Amino acid sequence: MNTSDIHTLRSARINVAFHPESLSMFNVSDRVARILELFENSRDISEIARELGIAEKHIRGVLRLLDNKIKRLSPKPTHSKPDIASQLVLFVTQGCNFKCRYCCSRGLYPKHSSMRLETGKKAIAAFLKLYPNNVKTIVFLGGEPLLCYEVVKHLVKFTLRLCRSSRVDIVPRFGIVTNGALLTSDVVKFLKRYGIMTTVSLDGPLAVNDFQRILPSGEGTHSIVMSRIKTLTRARHSFNIEATVTRRTIECAISVREILLYLHTLGAEISHIMPVCGEDEETALPWRCRQSIADGFKDAASYTMESLLTQDPVWLQYVRYILESLIRKIPRKYLCFAGLGTLTVFPNGDVYPCYFLVHDSLLMGNIHDSNFPNERFFRVRKLLLERAKDSITPCKACWARSLCHSCYGFGFSLSETLSAPPEMFCLIQKAMIEAVLLKLAEFRVDSRLWHRAISTLRAELSRAA
Repeated sequence: MNTSDIHTLRSARINVAFHPESLSMFNVSDRVARILELFENSRDISEIARELGIAEKHIRGVLRLLDNKIKRLSPKPTHSKPDIASQLVLFVTQGCNFKCRYCCSRGLYPKHSSMRLETGKKAIAAFLKLYPNNVKTIVFLGGEPLLCYEVVKHLVKFTLRLCRSSRVDIVPRFGIVTNGALLTSDVVKFLKRYGIMTTVSLDGPLAVNDFQRILPSGEGTHSIVMSRIKTLTRARHSFNIEATVTRRTIECAISVREILLYLHTLGAEISHIMPVCGEDEETALPWRCRQSIADGFKDAASYTMESLLTQDPVWLQYVRYILESLIRKIPRKYLCFAGLGTLTVFPNGDVYPCYFLVHDSLLMGNIHDSNFPNERFFRVRKLLLERAKDSITPCKACWARSLCHSCYGFGFSLSETLSAPPEMFCLIQKAMIEAVLLKLAEFRVDSRLWHRAISTLRAELSRAA
């Protein structure tokens, strides 16, 4: 174990030493924190001793103690298996009834085609056969997937029939990401009956949402989506909300925490709040504000952590990812599982790693090919397997590498390469991870707070399992 890998985090109340490889963390004194900070910055022991005015043997003793503690207390972490497809995404239509300002679909998918039922059936049958008992989730995506509601309905029922006849041990759950406009009572009844995890897109209060999430006429969509959310709550069908932070959010001086609380009051079980992708002038986040934007996400993450001590936790999705990795000791070896844990089928049957990574070099074949999956499919998967964080220059030396959860799409939209995300997205990730680690360290000082937080977290992970 290399003690220089330890990263030191500080707050007004506590100092934390975090070891990324073992996902171990320890509360330390001010002096030890300072030693570790200097050591992390490649200062040698004699130089540190002179600067702090302490003997070299004391510094070596501190480093040796931490090294032994990590070896003794930290079980070998279990890496998840990214090469096993656990999620199948069916991009059922490229058409949409909204015309959001930041939407990438007009550039990526100009044809606006929709999936035929036979294509969807063939995709489901192929991947359930290729990865038996491993496909745990089938997600319907668009465009606006409810424009193809009849296809979605038939595919859900087809999957269940196929699983019964095949006698599989694990029947996939279903999910759908929708703008909400078509969530009629009948649709919601169907979603609830089949336990379909529903995510609605809403960018927060009217001033933000109605600037960027608009109808083709230019009219805002906030009132439409709010009425449909009421349909969900009346039916007692649980749902999540996805929001995008843009330049408009900054201009309206609406914080990430305020968006999180707003979505929670609407009934969202989990809120997925993400920075906008792309460089559209109207919506792109201003580079000069990058640190304050990261601080805003950090504040929201801290709020989620504090809410674990209450009867009504407010879940920010990123925080849940971080906590799940920590509690289960599962380092995140990859930026994301696109093309590995997740595979995406487009309306015409083309298979890509995800809906962002649409490029000839990443086309994995077509579901209608007589020899699918063929050499091309496995070649692209091999390429993605080789893109672990330890092969990406900025990532392999980053202290947050074991916990960050990002997207190739952010960088791919700019450079068409599978590289690290833009710097702003890394700043946001590290800010949220820092907030989670510091709050956990504060809880651990008081056993009552610690047990309450862990109990809430375990209940959430059990509910979502």
